[in-house]
Amino acid sequence: MEEDYKLVVDNVHGIIKLYPLPYLIINTNIFKRLKDIMQLQATHEVFPTANHSRFEHSLGVMHLARKLCEKLGTSKEDTDMVEVAGLCHDLGHGPYSHLWERFVGDPRIENSGFKWEHEESSYEMLRLIMEEQPEIKEHISDHNLLFIKELICGGDKEKHEKGFYPYSARGPEKLYLYEVISNKQTGMDVDKMDYLLRDAKALKIKLKWELSRFLEAGEPKPLDFPYSNIDPTIVKRIAVREKVTKNIQQLFSDRVDLHANAYQHKMVKMFDLVSGDQAL
Repeated sequence: MEEDYKLVVDNVHGIIKLYPLPYLIINTNIFKRLKDIMQLQATHEVFPTANHSRFEHSLGVMHLARKLCEKLGTSKEDTDMVEVAGLCHDLGHGPYSHLWERFVGDPRIENSGFKWEHEESSYEMLRLIMEEQPEIKEHISDHNLLFIKELICGGDKEKHEKGFYPYSARGPEKLYLYEVISNKQTGMDVDKMDYLLRDAKALKIKLKWELSRFLEAGEPKPLDFPYSNIDPTIVKRIAVREKVTKNIQQLFSDRVDLHANAYQHKMVKMFDLVSGDQAL
C-alpha cells in the first residue's frame, strides 16, 4: 500500500516528507507561530542571514527523527510518535527563543523566581492543539501522549537523579527511543544535528561533522547496556560503529566553534542584552 505523505523542500535536508499527523499539527495557528520566533535570537543583527525560525528547525528535527528511527528498526507506531515529539519539541519557545527564558526569570519583573522551561510549555501547547483540533486527538492515545511528553520533557526527575529507570510510557528495551530527540546520556541527538547544520548554513560556517557518515557508516542500532551503577536493569541505547568516532567528536567540536564564532560573539551578546532591556 502506497504511503500517504506530502513533500516540501528544505534548504538543509532537501526533500522532507510530511505524513498525515504531522501535517495536521503543522497547519494549526499554534504551530505556525513558530515562523515568527527567531532560532538564533538577535544573532541576525550581527550576521544578517541568521534569520531562520523555529518553524523550519522543527520540521528538520521531525525529518531526522524519522530517518534515525528507520535506521534503528523502530515500529511504525513508535516512529510516528517520536516524529511528532521532534516536530513539537520547541513548540513552547517564547519570543527571541532562549533569550525569553532569561527574561521570565529577570529580577526586575514581578514573576521573579518563577521557573519556566520551554519543554514543559511545548507539551502543554501540543495538548492545546489537540483540544482545538479533535482530529489530531484521534491519532494520539493517552499512553502515546505520555510517551511524547517523556520524549520532550524527560521522565521522572526523582528516579533519574537517584539513578533508576525514569520512564513509564516505554520500557527499558526501548530506552533508545528517548535518545533520538534529546539524548541525556551522550548529547548526540537529532535536535543538535539539525540546529548545527541549519545554523552553520545560515552563518556560512563550514562544519567538519557529516550527517550521512553518521547515519550510513555509523550504522546506529540499539545495543544492551546496564542503565546505571545503581540500577542494573538492562536497557537498549543507541550505539554506532567505532569507525565514526572521529565524526562524532567533530559534531561537538563544531558546536564549540559555533559558540565561539557566533552564539557567544561579543556583539551578539550585546544585542541580546539590548533586546532584553527593550522587552522589559
